[in-house]
Amino acid sequence: MAEGSTHIHVAPVKRHWTLQEVRLIGKGIIRLASALSAGVPDTDMITQWAAMNGNGKWLSIAGRQEAVQELEAIPCQEDKDKERDQLIQFLSPKRSLTWNFENLRGTGTVEMRRFPQSMTADASLHWIGLTLSMLAICLDQDLELSRFVSMIEDSTGGSIDPPTGLHSLLTGGPLALFEDLVMESAELLGLEDLVKFEAGFWRDQSLSRFT
Repeated sequence: MAEGSTHIHVAPVKRHWTLQEVRLIGKGIIRLASALSAGVPDTDMITQWAAMNGNGKWLSIAGRQEAVQELEAIPCQEDKDKERDQLIQFLSPKRSLTWNFENLRGTGTVEMRRFPQSMTADASLHWIGLTLSMLAICLDQDLELSRFVSMIEDSTGGSIDPPTGLHSLLTGGPLALFEDLVMESAELLGLEDLVKFEAGFWRDQSLSRFT
């Protein structure tokens, strides 16, 4: 069994993320938290090194709504270190979370830490494509993230059971909606060949769990 994880750092080409973009990404990851948690369930190693952001609060409707309101209240004046640090502290108060924003103070990247260790180049490319597609969802309002979240919450009562995860919902169900949304994003980016869920990396429990 593989130990460790694949860490993916993302930044715009030849510039840093704007604070408005960081806030959009933050709102997106809050809204997608339940689906991601279910697709890549917690294990001892994930809990230690890539726990879900929000300390579990973002896995409920009320928690997500409250978090989005708190995030929207943080001012986003460009190039202001105080506002940047407020966003970082709210979204990832420590590095060892699924989404790490601490590098915004240095290299300027947003880091995804939750995916399994990549044992092949194809696996690496799959996780990179999936991360880019999720970030694009957060930034592109045309992908109707809010509609997706409403459908998730209507069909689950606000909760997707993380221990059950995606692996019991391979056809139909709320996590299939998540797959559809990610694939739509991947197609817009030209990454659909990397993100194919049927390729097995996402759905293979042995590759989604750590020792």
